[in-house]
Amino acid sequence: MYSLNFVRIHRYLFGLNDKVDPKTGLPITGVPDYPLLDKDGHRQGIHLCRHQVFSSGSLAFICYARNTFNAQDQLTGVKVCLKLLAGKKNGRNKYASPHNPEETIAMEFDLDDLRGIYSVLKGRIPEYYVRTVRRGETAKEAIFSYQPESQYPWFIEMKDSALKIKVTLTAGDVFEATMVILATLKVHYPVVADEALLGALLLPESENTHLKQPIAPLTVNEPGQARMPILKGSSESEADMRQKKAIYAIGRQKWGGAIEAVQYIQKHVGFETAQALISAGNSGDFTIFDQVARGLSNGSEEC
Repeated sequence: MYSLNFVRIHRYLFGLNDKVDPKTGLPITGVPDYPLLDKDGHRQGIHLCRHQVFSSGSLAFICYARNTFNAQDQLTGVKVCLKLLAGKKNGRNKYASPHNPEETIAMEFDLDDLRGIYSVLKGRIPEYYVRTVRRGETAKEAIFSYQPESQYPWFIEMKDSALKIKVTLTAGDVFEATMVILATLKVHYPVVADEALLGALLLPESENTHLKQPIAPLTVNEPGQARMPILKGSSESEADMRQKKAIYAIGRQKWGGAIEAVQYIQKHVGFETAQALISAGNSGDFTIFDQVARGLSNGSEEC
């Protein structure tokens, strides 16, 4: 990781040019010129750095960059995130190939999730849970756990509809995973000091209780009924204002539907359900937003 030039990587991936105004000496800003990372057209990303864990299964921590495209198949940017690639062990010292999707689970984690993951690695919180749903794919889940009384305090469990893979981490693995997380941050913020980045990641004590339990599943009405979804969550006093802002940003910028539906979700959803909605929205799944909008348009107020 330490051989990476993060300033150069940042400027390349995010399409920043080196032109300056001859009069002011300031950089000339404009439309970013994003690079095409997979010139073969397979839409595969690139691994900037990685750490591989082998125990009861294989697990790769990857600083990952890939292109993003719009509905017209036009290049719109580059996404840099933490990617975990888990493989099931098949026989003695044989692990599934990462190129075989039937034997692996791959999940991407944005900067918001890095806070929870890093806090588990630091032993600040006992557990962090992530569930993602992408269009056309089954749901995937990851649980990051820290149990100090155990012989192997750290473990990660990933599962989808077909696989369930659990991998334990050594203290060395935790250090290497932290370095991959730091590298992911440095690509975004190359000139910020390492200590400041990692310090900003660590969750404060007041937020720990929100992450100890897995997210409760969403309960909705039967398909075909134009009714409001039944949103299960904690009370209004437990909702975090930053979550409400995130729901507003996803609802207005990514989903783009009625503001009344977004406001309804902000008002009636508790912390656990809100986290699930945010993860789903970041993955392009706006099912609940759509159901709330349909329910409001039909005059339903069930919640």
